[in-house]
Order: sequence, then C-alpha cells, then structure tokens
Amino acid sequence: MALDDPLEDDAVLLSHEDGRRRAWLHQQGVVVGERQTEEGVSVKVRWTARQAASFRAL
Repeated sequence: MALDDPLEDDAVLLSHEDGRRRAWLHQQGVVVGERQTEEGVSVKVRWTARQAASFRAL
C-alpha cells in the first residue's frame, strides 16, 4: 500500500459464520471497532479503496 493512498471510514456487516472474512480484516489491520448484532458482526473499518476491493473479491 502506498503511503499516499487515502483512507476511508466504512462499515461492513458479516454473518456470524463469516470468520474467514473477519480474520482477513484483522490481518489487514483495518478494524477500528466491532459489535455483535442479531444479524451478525458489524465491523467499522478504515481502509484504502484497494483494500476494500480486495475484501469484496474474497
């Protein structure tokens, strides 16, 4: 990741069973908060557009 890639705040909702994508977010170091909901895990992230695209491709 280039140092000048702008960071964007975003939120994603993962199902409780989606541990692989949740782990990916933590491995990338983009998680700034998360909370459990009835629908799944709401994860607040701060990431680059490139990281967001990589996440969507998982």
